[in-house]
Amino acid sequence: MQKEIVNPYFLNRVANSWDLDIPKDSATSDNDLKLKLRSIDLIKYNPNLFTNKQKNGFFNIIGGEKSIILTLSMGVLFSLYRFRLNSLRQSSHREGIWMYCTYFAYGSAMGAFYSACFFWRWQVHFNDIIANWILKRYKDSKELNRTNIYKYKELENHDECYNFSNKYFNHAHI
Repeated sequence: MQKEIVNPYFLNRVANSWDLDIPKDSATSDNDLKLKLRSIDLIKYNPNLFTNKQKNGFFNIIGGEKSIILTLSMGVLFSLYRFRLNSLRQSSHREGIWMYCTYFAYGSAMGAFYSACFFWRWQVHFNDIIANWILKRYKDSKELNRTNIYKYKELENHDECYNFSNKYFNHAHI
């Protein structure tokens, strides 16, 4: 495997003496492409690889069962805290119900925030958004079925299905 030598010139002179060995990524399989955030030009070569067509695709992207369990358990935890607080303060029954619901909603929001931080697969989600946008905007791109598209990583796409938009933007009609 080839290695690149990177000299961190932006750090102090002690760090400049270090040689960092970073392995070159020569090829990534098509199944692993969607696991990292990719450029629009790479997604254009085959947007079908980046869409999640399985039945529970979006549910798995947002974290699946882990995120649902965390969201609901934080809501229940906050409402149990309010239940104990109502019994200590001797609140009325009607006020207690409102407070349970309010604290459950607040706890669920906190649980959703933490599940988005820890379980959401943001790279896959952003790639899916871009791929669906491309498939909707350029109808002919649905027929692209390239494999091993990682070799086109830094290359601009000049397919015919994107030809109109390239001409349109190049001639400054906006």
